[in-house]
Amino acid sequence: MRYIGNYLFYYEFAIMINEAFLQFIWKFQLFNFSSLKCSEGLPLLILHRGVHNHNSGPDFLNVKLRVNQMLWNGDVEVHVKSSDWIAHKHSGNHQYDAVILHVVYEEDVQLNQVDGVPSFCLVLKGLIPEKYLNGYDTLYHSYSEIPCSYALSDLDSFFWNSYTERLLVERMEYKQSQVEPIFIASNKDYQECFYRLLASSLGLKINKESMLRLAEATPLLMLQR
Repeated sequence: MRYIGNYLFYYEFAIMINEAFLQFIWKFQLFNFSSLKCSEGLPLLILHRGVHNHNSGPDFLNVKLRVNQMLWNGDVEVHVKSSDWIAHKHSGNHQYDAVILHVVYEEDVQLNQVDGVPSFCLVLKGLIPEKYLNGYDTLYHSYSEIPCSYALSDLDSFFWNSYTERLLVERMEYKQSQVEPIFIASNKDYQECFYRLLASSLGLKINKESMLRLAEATPLLMLQR
């Protein structure tokens, strides 16, 4: 076993473990729940895994746990080893003040509690089934542009055609559900609707709602005048 940066290499399995993999394991709860305990020895029950945060701050928000019969609500941060909390300078970052559970593969240091709020630690080492370790490693090291493309040949043409057609329909239905309320809110004015959609797209994921509100407050007619 050897650490290189934020990656943990296991030579006996030739498997690489990183944060993305551990986030995937937590997100879909792919580990052994039998008699789950924190590293402190306290019984742990996961009531809600939280929402995966793709922006700055903890990895999972609005998590609900029961630790030693006490209910906790807060956030979860995922690392390969517990010392990454210090290496990533989370201690002085107030975005992480609500972290109630530190999910790690290995606890190499024990973190102290901050402001009287416990930061429990869940060690995943030994809890993740080997099939997930091997499966992730195979996909991660795939040389194909689509890592699971090797399995496409096993799909019969009837399933594949039906599946791709359904994906297209679902995509169009999703787009329609996004455009329709904006079209109605703009009094079914095609130009105004397009203007608001354009403004929303310029905001990308994080600021799309803010840009849409800005376009609503400054309609196209106002700009034309």
